[in-house]
Amino acid sequence: MNITLLKLGGSLVTDKSHAYTAVPERIKLIADEIARAQISDPDLRLILGNGAGSFAHRSAAKYGTINGFVDENSLYGACVVHKDAIELNRIITEALLKKNIPVFSLQPSAFLMTNGKKLIESNLRIIEGMIQKKYIPFVYGDVIVDQLQGSTILSTDTIFAIIAAFLSTKGYHVRVIHAGNYPGVLDKDNNVIQKITPESFLEISSSLHENRIVDVTGGMKLKVEEMLKLTALGIESYILDGTQKNRIYQALLGKIKGTTISEK
Repeated sequence: MNITLLKLGGSLVTDKSHAYTAVPERIKLIADEIARAQISDPDLRLILGNGAGSFAHRSAAKYGTINGFVDENSLYGACVVHKDAIELNRIITEALLKKNIPVFSLQPSAFLMTNGKKLIESNLRIIEGMIQKKYIPFVYGDVIVDQLQGSTILSTDTIFAIIAAFLSTKGYHVRVIHAGNYPGVLDKDNNVIQKITPESFLEISSSLHENRIVDVTGGMKLKVEEMLKLTALGIESYILDGTQKNRIYQALLGKIKGTTISEK
C-alpha cells in the first residue's frame, strides 16, 4: 500500500505575522484540492498534519515549553500551548469534514512520550489500523509529556518522521509532502534548491534561507534534517508551495513541483 503524509505548514494555514490568525479561505481551497485528489485517485491513502503557525508557536515561545518546567508558570503554560495546538487543528478539521474528507484528529501527546526530549514510548499501531479502515489520521505539533523535564514539543515534521519510519518498516511505500507558502527550500539568494541529498546538504546547510517569524521548533533547517533521516529508508520527501492553485492536488497525484529530498 502507498501512503502519503501531507503536512499543511503553519505558514500556509495561518498568518504567522498576526497571533492566532487562521486563513480560512486558503484552508477551504486546500480542502477542496484534497477532496478532488481523492476522487481522481480512489486508492489514495493519506495522513495529514498541520503546523502550529501563529497559534501554538506564540504561546510556546512565551512559556519556553520546549525546554520543560523552567519556572512556576511552566506547567500552566504547557497546557495553554496544548490548547492552542488543538484549536488550529480543530479549525482545519471542520473545513475538511465539510468536504466529506474522513479526517480523524489524533492528539500526539496521547500516543507519544519523551525523556530528555528523546522519544521513549509510542503507540503507532492505531495509525496503521485507521489507514486500513480508510480513516485519514490528522496529527499536529503538540506538547509532549517528558518524564525528565516535564514537557517538550514535537513538531509536525518530527512526528511525521516518526510515523513515516514506522510505516516503512511495516512494508508500506511512504512519501512525505510539506506544503507551505514558499516554493521549496531556498538558498541565501532566495533561489529554489531543486534537490537535496545527505551529501549535498553538508554543502548548503549554512546557506539555507530562514525567515524571522517565531518558530520554536527549528524552522526550515530542522525540517530538512528530519526528512534527510528518512532517505536511509528509501523515503522521498517534497517541499512545495501550497498557495499555488492546484499545487497540492497535483502533488497528491504525483506531479511534484518544488524541492525533492532523496537519498541520491
